[in-house]
This record gives sequence, C-alpha cells and structure tokens, in this order.
Amino acid sequence: MPFKTRIKELRAIYDLTQEDLAKRVGVRRETILYLEKGKYNPSLKLAHDIARVLNTTIDDLFIFKDDEENVDCMHIKSVFGSTLPRCFPLKLEYMLVLVK
Repeated sequence: MPFKTRIKELRAIYDLTQEDLAKRVGVRRETILYLEKGKYNPSLKLAHDIARVLNTTIDDLFIFKDDEENVDCMHIKSVFGSTLPRCFPLKLEYMLVLVK
C-alpha cells in the first residue's frame, strides 16, 4: 500500500540529516531517503526506532494513501490540545463542523 511519511518534516524540527537519523537507527542513509520518498516499506522495528528518535508515534510518522482525506493528527492536537483523550483520524468535513 502506498504511503507518505513525515520523516523529512520531523528531521528538520530536530535538525537531523538523513545520515544522522540513519546512524541513530542503524541503517544506511539511502534507506532513510527511500523511506522519505515512500519507496521502501520499513520493518516494524525500524518504524518504531525512527518514531522513537523523532519523538512521535508510528501512526503520526506514516500516512497511508487511504488516510489522505483524514486530517493530520498533529493538526488536531494543535487545535484542540489536550481536550481529546487520544488523537484519531477525522475526515475533513467532520473536522470543519467541530471547528465552527
């Protein structure tokens, strides 16, 4: 299943190069490059390790094509803060109703 990642975005927040992240999770820089382009499916362990280094969850790190209509979890957290017990995907039209 095709997917997108937030690896590049989160690397920038933590000022990490592809090489830095690769070293921290024990893979080659090319692996990080292919992950960022959505051309490589990571093992569960690698996904977990990357999420841990980038201080996020696997769910927030990877966005599958089926979820593209859903509002990004991080955006929901920024809008509602801690008022939601846990972040869950919402379709945009539902989110707009909540914001009004």
